[in-house]
Amino acid sequence: MLRQSDPRKLARLAEVHLAIKAREEDALTRTRAAEIAACESEKVALEDMRIAQENWLDCHAQSGFAPDYSRALASRLIVRDATAERAGGEHREAIEAHRQQEDIWRMAEARMRSTKDRLRAAQRDAARRREEKRLDALSDRITHDWSRS
Repeated sequence: MLRQSDPRKLARLAEVHLAIKAREEDALTRTRAAEIAACESEKVALEDMRIAQENWLDCHAQSGFAPDYSRALASRLIVRDATAERAGGEHREAIEAHRQQEDIWRMAEARMRSTKDRLRAAQRDAARRREEKRLDALSDRITHDWSRS
């Protein structure tokens, strides 16, 4: 971190932190979109699995039993179940990635705010030093004028 209170250096650092924050915001938006897509994918997979399960149960509820048809429906149900499980895992991973990206974004936001606060303080200090220097020069001039009179 920059220890000096040079407003020009702090202004450049604030620009860098602002760019980093913008980059992290973009990444946060992308991870949120991925999370939403994974959630929708999981919903679709669960609905497909529910339909496959209903078809399989309906097959067994009928009076005539067709083993080949039942096996085909069972295979479809197994595939749909595996797909739903995979989609659920991807959704959980997307949630975690979004949380991690939120943390990264919060850190970038905090760094940017801290740098801006330090920049404002450095600008106030520089303005105060300029004002003190101006007042000292004015005081010296007044003292010099009085001493001559």
